[in-house]
This record gives sequence, structure tokens and C-alpha cells, in this order.
Amino acid sequence: MKRTLFLATIAALLVVLFAFVAPQSQSNIIHVDTDYILSKIPAYQDAQKQLDDLAQQYRAEIDAKVKEVDSLFKVYQENEVLMTPEMKMRLKNEIMQKDKQVKQLQKQYFGPDGLLAKKREELMKPIMDNVYKAVKDIAEQLHVDYVFDKSTGEILYANPVNDKSDLVLKKLGY
Repeated sequence: MKRTLFLATIAALLVVLFAFVAPQSQSNIIHVDTDYILSKIPAYQDAQKQLDDLAQQYRAEIDAKVKEVDSLFKVYQENEVLMTPEMKMRLKNEIMQKDKQVKQLQKQYFGPDGLLAKKREELMKPIMDNVYKAVKDIAEQLHVDYVFDKSTGEILYANPVNDKSDLVLKKLGY
């Protein structure tokens, strides 16, 4: 009898523990698909078209310069035996200078800080800011702890209550 009462008490405590303590420690996690979301936003599609057109324009300009360098190189190869050493040196220098200009132009247009990246930032940042704000608002409204982006795997929202960085620093003695 005592044993049955003891087991019943333990069972009741476990029920209370799992009913109240465990759910409080679990995190609420949802995901969104930003690729899908962005595909449904006309402003994003317009911005993407502008970027594609600009990239095509830049590529055409670079291709024209590359053809110019190739043409000079062909002239050099075809006439090399007929040229004086000074002529060879002058044409080689011109080819190298134009090739260097092409590389600089590629960096200017397509580099990490290039014109295309700046234009992308200018056009996409307002759209992405709106998406992130909507995600944050929904996460707070639904009392969600984490929101993952299905298309990139990134965390779009993390409830600051769950940030235990200070505890880690304290544990490390900082």
C-alpha cells in the first residue's frame, strides 16, 4: 500500500514536471522560404530585372574590350616575324595595358564593392528590410523563438530571451 502511494506520488510529480516545466524549456521554431516570398513580390522581380539588364550591359562592354585585346594579339602573332624589336615591345605593352584595363573594368563592375553590388544593395535592401520586419513581427505575434529561412538555412529571427552569450562569458570568467 505504501509502495502504491509512493509510486502514485512519483507519477503525479512526473506529470506535473512534464506538464509545466518541459514545455516552458522547449523552443518554438518555424521556417519561411524567402525565395518563394521574394518570387511573389513584384518590386523584387522589377529590381532583379534591372540588375540583370545592367549586368548584361556591363558584360557586353567587357566582351567588346576582350575582343579588342584578342584582335591586337592576333595582329601581333601574325606580324611578329616582320616587326622590329621596338615594334614588338610597343605592341606587347599595348596588349598588356588593354588587358589590365579589362580586368580593372571587371572588378569595377562585378567586384565585391563594384557598381553591380552597389546597385543590388540599393534596390534590394528596402525589399529585404520589409521581409525581415514582417518575419520579426510574425515571430513576436506567434511567440516564436526562432525563424529559419528554408532556402538559405539562415536564422532570420532569434528571440533575444534565448541568448545565453553572457552566461557563456561568465562561465569563461569574462
